[in-house]
Amino acid sequence: MRAYKQKITNSSTYNNSLKQRGRLDFWIDKDIFTNWNYKGKQTKGSKVIYSDVAIEIALIFSYVYSLPLRQTEGFLSSLLQLHNYQLTVPDYTTLCRRKRTLDVSKKLKKWNGKEPRRTDEQVNTIEDKIPMNKI
Repeated sequence: MRAYKQKITNSSTYNNSLKQRGRLDFWIDKDIFTNWNYKGKQTKGSKVIYSDVAIEIALIFSYVYSLPLRQTEGFLSSLLQLHNYQLTVPDYTTLCRRKRTLDVSKKLKKWNGKEPRRTDEQVNTIEDKIPMNKI
């Protein structure tokens, strides 16, 4: 079959619209970063550096975008650099260790109203229903 070409009358607008397709914006509430580091009582053993909020954010990004924990670490690091925040990011071993104690699936279930599954439809529902002050 022959491909039909459509005549473009406004090439600069068309070019800008194609550029915008690859754009990715995140709006993050600045209040979330006041609770980034753990401020509670330390126990014996290794120190807890990051709050539950920081770990939950990383685990939610990992779930929503189907990222392994190492890639989640890099994603969160680049996101913080993009917004010029001078915060350290939990490394993947910390995320793995703290993932056992935090049950993020309960929060995802509450936001979705059903059990979390990895489908495209589910991801759209999660992104729409997550309050922006939680991310």
